[in-house]
Amino acid sequence: MSQDTKILCSIFLLLLHYQFQFCTPTDTINTTQSLKDGDLLISSNQTFALGFFTPGKSTNRYLGIWYNKVSEQTVVWVANRVDPINNTSGSLSFDVTGNLVVTGPDQSNPIWSTKVSDLTVAKISSAQLLDSGNLVVLDSNGVVVWQSFDYPTNTLLPNLRFDVNRKTGLNRFLTSWKSGDDPGPGEYSLKMDLNGSPQMLLYKGSGLVWRAGSWIGHRWSGIPEMTFDYIKDNYVENQDEVTFSYSFRDPSISSRLVLNESGTLQWLTWKDNEHRWVEIYAGPKKPCDSYNYCGPNGYCDPSNIGMGQFECTCLPGFEPKSARDWYVRDGSGGCVRKRGGHVCGSGEGFEKVPLVKVPNTWTAHVDRGVTWLKECESECLRNCSCNAYASADVSRGDSGCVTWHGDLIDSRVFSSGGQDLYIRVDAVELEPTVSAAVCLGVASCVLKLRACVSGRRVLNSPVWLLGMANPCSRFHMCFRGFELGVLAGSSIAFSATAQYLKSQRHSHGKKGMVAAIAASVTAVSLLAFCLICWLVVKKRRGIREQQIFLFSPDSTTPLEASSKGKQFDERGTNPELPYFDLSIIVSATGNFSLDNKLGEGGFGAVYKGRLPNGQEIAVKRLAKNSEQGAEEFKTEVTLIAKLQHRNLVRLLGYCIQKEEKMLIYEYLPNKGLDSFIFATGNFSLDNKLGEGGFGAVYKANVRVHDKTHGQLSSGQEVAVKRLAKTSGQGVKEFKNEVIFIAKLQHRNLVRLWGCCIHEDE
Repeated sequence: MSQDTKILCSIFLLLLHYQFQFCTPTDTINTTQSLKDGDLLISSNQTFALGFFTPGKSTNRYLGIWYNKVSEQTVVWVANRVDPINNTSGSLSFDVTGNLVVTGPDQSNPIWSTKVSDLTVAKISSAQLLDSGNLVVLDSNGVVVWQSFDYPTNTLLPNLRFDVNRKTGLNRFLTSWKSGDDPGPGEYSLKMDLNGSPQMLLYKGSGLVWRAGSWIGHRWSGIPEMTFDYIKDNYVENQDEVTFSYSFRDPSISSRLVLNESGTLQWLTWKDNEHRWVEIYAGPKKPCDSYNYCGPNGYCDPSNIGMGQFECTCLPGFEPKSARDWYVRDGSGGCVRKRGGHVCGSGEGFEKVPLVKVPNTWTAHVDRGVTWLKECESECLRNCSCNAYASADVSRGDSGCVTWHGDLIDSRVFSSGGQDLYIRVDAVELEPTVSAAVCLGVASCVLKLRACVSGRRVLNSPVWLLGMANPCSRFHMCFRGFELGVLAGSSIAFSATAQYLKSQRHSHGKKGMVAAIAASVTAVSLLAFCLICWLVVKKRRGIREQQIFLFSPDSTTPLEASSKGKQFDERGTNPELPYFDLSIIVSATGNFSLDNKLGEGGFGAVYKGRLPNGQEIAVKRLAKNSEQGAEEFKTEVTLIAKLQHRNLVRLLGYCIQKEEKMLIYEYLPNKGLDSFIFATGNFSLDNKLGEGGFGAVYKANVRVHDKTHGQLSSGQEVAVKRLAKTSGQGVKEFKNEVIFIAKLQHRNLVRLWGCCIHEDE
């Protein structure tokens, strides 16, 4: 064999060797190898792949990492997201400095690099794609000198640390793609913020749009849904770093936390049997998750929306800064302290707001050494600038203490999963949670009065030691809490008084006994007065609740079984019709959805709805700009009620609440009334009996399918007077005519069976 032949064979074998390397899946390249467009690195368990890809409808090529076993290509990391390659000339390799680089058509000019400045070729050994989806660069000793997990794009994988390193300044955060076709940095970013108590924040550009809150032991305070038994969270906060990561207890589950191009944070898991990603969480949720939606010292309650109410509410002890803005449902101005309120050294206390995402902690003070929530309360009470406090860690029995000084920004409540927030309020705002405790306050007042009369302070009273700092200043609370605790409170109060008098009987003499008797009589009088007030309030409340909750959202009672005789007012205007609460109408019509809108006239709009018992209704909603007032509306309801007939569209009830005035009718399909009752042949000429200035008269046969529905029997012949559309007679004149003819009814006259008013007929 000649020398030239030997050289050619050697070159061929060498090329075959390198080609064979990439025919077999591998997870590593070394300093002498390169990864061309079309080649792949596959992690050892084949979970992830690294290579060049084209996103969506784009023609550009990017180096990225994606799930290898998922049928839908899902990219979790992109290297050259700022500088794409417009052809298939891309290559991944090591340069002479030891950095991993991506090159395009110009091999001498890298478009992406690991940019580790202190590396040399002698130190670098290889780059490897791990089973976690992390691409690492290793030195000759196997030490990681660079990793893709330090530079996430839009996806947080299990075990990828989302953090800020206080020493090095390294900040791992997510940035959305520009679009599904462009993985370049978008306008949304999710970052860890270390001001005050560390929080996770979502920005659009430089503007804060959502606050996921601070870590409270087992989750972020603003994401109560992200608590799963099958997920393990890891949060570390120390002087060196603040780090969050998560992992699944079952490592075979494919999962990702992704910030998409619309600014939504989605937590997704892959379902093999359905071949799709399943969403287990998505946020933020509008409107209540929008940052500072209800302004300073206000909070958002999404449950109000379903009731047709404004979702913003002032925190206890506060009132809207602008009543006008609040009236038009603009809560951005927030709330201010109620006028005349005193919250510094005036017997003030704290009112609990449960299930809360606590306010922004930028200006909050955190003391993790506090082990008892009562200690946190005392700390806040000592400082007049402290407006609220809460536990820093709810996972370990309310340990730690967070206190807020200044305005309380960006709060909301959840249906479940929030934490307790304690707001500093004036003494008059305090509301007891247990009625018996309030009545103990009455007993305390009695004992204090007895002590004042006898000239001695009550220092060892069994009631005084319960912590009621100034019970007499809050005596009015007995009226609010008496409903549950009047009997128990009376017993406790008199027992405490008797015990105290027994212990002091021999030391006060006759004067002391007189004072004690006077105090006891005072106690009896006060408790009797409270009882009378309670009975009166309960009676009035029962009447009001009976009116308001005639149709509750969960009721399945048919209309026929509902109570009638609801009054417009206390003067006795009674149309014998049930009253509907506004919340029922809002629920039935889908919050007056446009999809349920049947039509609109000068009076307002008509909506189709469905009651909880399944009955369909038509709701006539009086326009707010209508000149018809409440009295005119009452008159109209009374008139229509008197015109009720079994064979007419039924008026089921009415609703008056603030500016809303509505009539609730039985729903019939368009053009359905005449075809249901009469067979007029669409008012054909064959059935026409005659015509006058008022209009035409037609012969018809009754088609009442339910004989219990009306007085007419099926097949009975009737005459239908159809008012001409060109007639000058309006609805009001027509109603007056019907009432007049009805009064003239006589056995020897032609009988008027009823009337029909339907759209323009």
